[in-house]
Amino acid sequence: RTARLQFRQDSYRILPGYKDNRSELDTVSHSIQLVEDNEDVSITGIFITGYASPEGSEELNERIARQRAEAVQKMLVNKYGISKERIVAEGQGIGYMFEEPDWNRVSICTINSK
Repeated sequence: RTARLQFRQDSYRILPGYKDNRSELDTVSHSIQLVEDNEDVSITGIFITGYASPEGSEELNERIARQRAEAVQKMLVNKYGISKERIVAEGQGIGYMFEEPDWNRVSICTINSK
């Protein structure tokens, strides 16, 4: 399962009420709950990639993208007790996935299970 959390410009704070974040956070919660409720399934890895919109310097965008990925990682560790070692969190700098710059202020969290 994949969730796409959005951030305000120059921010790495996860705001549940911002854009579609509530629904995306519910996706994360539901995915983890499915694994916890089924002893035949386990999380094989969680991959988080942070991005930034093109405003600002390259250095700033690389830092904020990394901080966004780390914010999602921290949430998973603190809220769900997932071991930090099972999570790969990395920043990719400026995202060019979408035409609308603010849509690129995201962290994409993918939970793999077997």
